[in-house]
Amino acid sequence: VGFNSDFAYTVGSHAFKAGIDLSRLRLLESFTYDSRKPPLDPEEQLPFSFQGGAMGGQVSLYGEDHFSPVRNLVLDLGVRYDYFTLISTFVQVSPRVGIAYQFPRIGSTLHFAYNRFFSPHPIEYAAMASYIGRTAADPDQRVGNLKAYVQNYFEAGLEQRLGPKVLLDVNLFHHNGCDPFEYREVGESRLFLPINSARGRSKGADVALVLNQLEK
Repeated sequence: VGFNSDFAYTVGSHAFKAGIDLSRLRLLESFTYDSRKPPLDPEEQLPFSFQGGAMGGQVSLYGEDHFSPVRNLVLDLGVRYDYFTLISTFVQVSPRVGIAYQFPRIGSTLHFAYNRFFSPHPIEYAAMASYIGRTAADPDQRVGNLKAYVQNYFEAGLEQRLGPKVLLDVNLFHHNGCDPFEYREVGESRLFLPINSARGRSKGADVALVLNQLEK
């Protein structure tokens, strides 16, 4: 059950936006798995059964402003607050900054952005995945309860107009985060549970040549 609402207001060169997101979660899980086939072999994996659940929810608030303090310069400033609780509780304040400066004479725009992101863990099978993370027979699989994914995004680039209808866009990015999600199968059940890795990182470049719509 949830509710969300956004509010936008423009005055002068400022475009303000704010929003709220509320949700209430009720998680119930029941799962039984038995891989044994007659005749039973005592060395085979024993049946596994789990029943559990949790109550929780999420509260998220954000505010942002898009404005131009001086000619040819545009700023985006924002902040977001997230509170998420289900199996465990996570709280994060996330700043966001974007800067773009245009050079009209040469048709160039330089831009930079930093975003801090908060991603709650998947809801499906969260109770069983956390239970296995606490009680797994293999100590290497005892990673604890599911965790939220926290990421830092850095991006910088150049947009260059090559002609009336041709645009070159080059974007460099570096993303890193803690506790990204992956999935692991329970036995041979074809049931995949979410699990956290220690960290994730990616970096690279995007290059795009954009052709605007050509008349006739």
